[in-house]
Amino acid sequence: MTKRLSALIWLRFKLFTVNKAILFEIISPFIFAYFYKYLYSLQNISTQNSELLGFLIPFSLSIGISIPIITILSEEREKNSLSALMLSGVRYFEYLFSLFIVSSIFSTAIIIAIPLILSTKSAFINFNYFLSVIFMAIAICLISLIAGLLAKTQIMGQMIGLPIMFMISFLPMLATINNFLK
Repeated sequence: MTKRLSALIWLRFKLFTVNKAILFEIISPFIFAYFYKYLYSLQNISTQNSELLGFLIPFSLSIGISIPIITILSEEREKNSLSALMLSGVRYFEYLFSLFIVSSIFSTAIIIAIPLILSTKSAFINFNYFLSVIFMAIAICLISLIAGLLAKTQIMGQMIGLPIMFMISFLPMLATINNFLK
């Protein structure tokens, strides 16, 4: 079981890094963080505030984790590579767990790198930040796994994934405006 799981994790890591569209989706949160830091520096606004971090982390996780998970699951389902893996002895739990592990590794990279890019030192001291962001990353991964499993084709995956991405990305932004959403 551990050999199959490690082979699946290696396969998932290769799928995430070899596919250029998915690789761009994983790298784009870091590009957005640099872009926002640049915009804030032009306006002489400090990136030390937690509001920027509060909406940039969900936005980054939704783009860098949610969309690639849904894309990979729907692509494998459409190309019938999921059934080929099942016929070769891979269990469904191992299949999903390997995707969850790889996306958790990329989520951890996003969680650690975004505050470093923004030079926010208070986030590293705060235990509540890590706890809430880790739970948010796990929830985003699980919601994306469910959405990817529901999609039969890549087009359907994009149709399901887009509203999920908007909800994850824009609800924290709207929570600063409206008390009901907060």
